[in-house]
Amino acid sequence: MFENEHKEHKFEHLEKVYEQHVKSIKGESGFIRERLSSYVKLMEGIRRSIDSIQKAKEAKEDELVRIVETLKSNLEKQLKEKLMLLLSEKSAIGNEITYLETLAETMENEINSASRSQLVKKSKELIKVIEDAKKRPTVAFDGSNASPNFM
Repeated sequence: MFENEHKEHKFEHLEKVYEQHVKSIKGESGFIRERLSSYVKLMEGIRRSIDSIQKAKEAKEDELVRIVETLKSNLEKQLKEKLMLLLSEKSAIGNEITYLETLAETMENEINSASRSQLVKKSKELIKVIEDAKKRPTVAFDGSNASPNFM
C-alpha cells in the first residue's frame, strides 16, 4: 500500500486532520462574520440617513407650501385692495361723466330751445351753473394705484 516515498512520513488519523482543518477555517472565517456585521451596521446607518433625508425633504416641502400659501394670500389681499381702489375711482369718474353729460345736454337744450330773450335772461344763471361745475374738484386717476406690481 505504501511505497518508498512515504515510508518515513507520519500519518495522523483522518478525524484529527479534519478537526484541525475545521478549527483553522472557523478561525479564519471569524473575519467574514466581523466584516458582515460591520457592513450590516453600515447598511442600517445608510437606511437611517436615507430616512432622515427624506423626512427633511418633506419638512422643507411643507415649509415651502406654507410660504407659497402665505404669499398667495398676500397677493390676493393686495389684488383686492387695488381693485377696490380702482373701482372707487371708476365710480367717481363715472359719476362725474354723467354729471358733465347731463350739464352739457342741459346747456345745449337751453341754447336750442329757449327764445333769444329767455336765453339772455337765463344767461347769468346758466353761466353760474357752468362756473360751479368748474369749481368742482377734478377727479384724477392716480396710475400708481393701477400698478401691476405686487410686493
